[in-house]
Amino acid sequence: MNGSTPNGSWNTNTVPSIDYAKCPIEHLYTLKATELGPVDFITVRDRLLAQWEITKKTLERAKEVEMELRKINVAFLSDPAKHKGTENVELGGGYKATMVKKINYGFVKNADGKIDKHAIDDALDAIEEKIESGKLIAERLIKWTPDLSLTEYNQLPDAAKAIIDKVIVTTDAAPTLEIKAPKAAK
Repeated sequence: MNGSTPNGSWNTNTVPSIDYAKCPIEHLYTLKATELGPVDFITVRDRLLAQWEITKKTLERAKEVEMELRKINVAFLSDPAKHKGTENVELGGGYKATMVKKINYGFVKNADGKIDKHAIDDALDAIEEKIESGKLIAERLIKWTPDLSLTEYNQLPDAAKAIIDKVIVTTDAAPTLEIKAPKAAK
């Protein structure tokens, strides 16, 4: 009989089909694209993308609201004369609010919107020339961070790549995902 009825009209071993349009979204997280037929693939793809986009927009808005409320609370609770540093406010029941006000430091930018390294070098040269112990101060004042130029790296001959690869560490970065609306017809 091999899983069929005595008259052979249907197979008892068939797996009931899943309606991927209505099943819980969490079930879809476990699926692999290669396990699905073309119609189910599109259904699952669209539901996963829609869920991601909703979650992304919710997260973006939550971050905006959280930042607004954080600033409001710090302005309300903190000493307005204090522009940086840590403050604690007793809340009762042993709780306390700890606020840290910070100041960001950056550098002037050139016409291209990039850090103006020439202006920084000129300022460091002036410190070296005009300030006592200026050379020591200038050497320690600005920290330069190495930054790999992928354009240059990709053009290196194999021998040069073999040398520099000994000091380069690669890790997987977070993937990006964007859904783009179709271009409007003219």
